[in-house]
Amino acid sequence: MAPFLLEKTLKHWTDYWCSKEISCLPGKANEELNNLINSQWKLFGTRFCESDGLAILDLACGSGMVSHILADTLKYDAYFNCLDAGKVSFSLPQRHKLNLLSEFIINEKSQLEKKFDLIVSNFGAEYIKENDILEFISNHINSDGYIALNLHYEQSIITETSKQVSNAISAWTSNQRLQSLENKLNTNFSIADAKSYIDILLQLNIQNAEVANSGLASDIVNMMSSYQKGSLDKLEFDSIRNTYINYQNRLNQQIESATNAARLISEIKISPYFEVITLEQLTISEQNISTFIIFKPAINI
Repeated sequence: MAPFLLEKTLKHWTDYWCSKEISCLPGKANEELNNLINSQWKLFGTRFCESDGLAILDLACGSGMVSHILADTLKYDAYFNCLDAGKVSFSLPQRHKLNLLSEFIINEKSQLEKKFDLIVSNFGAEYIKENDILEFISNHINSDGYIALNLHYEQSIITETSKQVSNAISAWTSNQRLQSLENKLNTNFSIADAKSYIDILLQLNIQNAEVANSGLASDIVNMMSSYQKGSLDKLEFDSIRNTYINYQNRLNQQIESATNAARLISEIKISPYFEVITLEQLTISEQNISTFIIFKPAINI
């Protein structure tokens, strides 16, 4: 994640990875999306990861999705170096070596001690300024190495859904009637006020179905039900509010990163230091998901 975004939302990403969640996308889209991306990375592992003892760098690794896929796909042992600006923690099969670089920020001064045979990133490189990430890659890829990036796309279903979910969360957080009811329910819980709260949520959902798809409505209903049954000592509106504001911050940063990704791809394509091998749009039911690019250092440099 880039410093110009990092200062605003780094804690939110740290909380996200610590929660062991997989995607910012809600609902059934997760499973189909992850299956598609898993298949793409497995294919990459089969095509480009045949050598023994490969040194692999996973940029903005998060929960280590790509490293896990490659670790399971590779025929031979590898040395994984996984870095992220947030606090991250995970393990890989013991036959592979793992060097986890948590809270590592990539900028114009960032340096590691070695170079790598493969540099990979899944929805991560585009969170970093394009000049910083390209210089970092150039400084850390072996002359015969490969780079593979799966990047957010401005017109993808992910970006569009993220915008809708973000708008839905804004509609909830800015609703004065809901905030007034939260105060009343915290002071003196009543079934009538709880019903009024849920009725307003239903109306918001009619205007924007992502209120329900985000999980917000079910979280609130479950909380009220648990409190009414006595399994909660107090209502947790503040906790839910903080959770979904964090969620919205990640979504908004994700939306912004898609614009960064377009610039990053343009820079890679025109750079004399790189040679693009493949550039393709990943799609589900003819809807764009992401841009997958594989490139390598230019031979003539």
